[in-house]
Amino acid sequence: MFENGLELVTALRALVAGESAGEWPAFVTLDVEMPVMDGREALRTIRADAEQLAQRGLRQEADRLLALPIIVVSGNARLRDRQQVLQLGARTVVNKPVEADSLLRTLREFL
Repeated sequence: MFENGLELVTALRALVAGESAGEWPAFVTLDVEMPVMDGREALRTIRADAEQLAQRGLRQEADRLLALPIIVVSGNARLRDRQQVLQLGARTVVNKPVEADSLLRTLREFL
């Protein structure tokens, strides 16, 4: 579990580079509102990292990043905000407060 988007991005970069003994996540839940780097910026950075990997000829690593299911958790149910995070690479958006049954159904779609 990470406290902010920067910690997530740093961990994913280490995994992609083979600099971490951790396992590749089956999915990521990402809050839109976080300190240091919010969810939107984390999504932008993950996408930019994938593009840079592809440009360097590391297509498999780029594809792995882009295929990672990212489930955004948001207290904002506005359609425009949902569309924005989906365009940035999130697979789906779950509204707060998160109901356990709803989250489990969503996770089953990606596992």
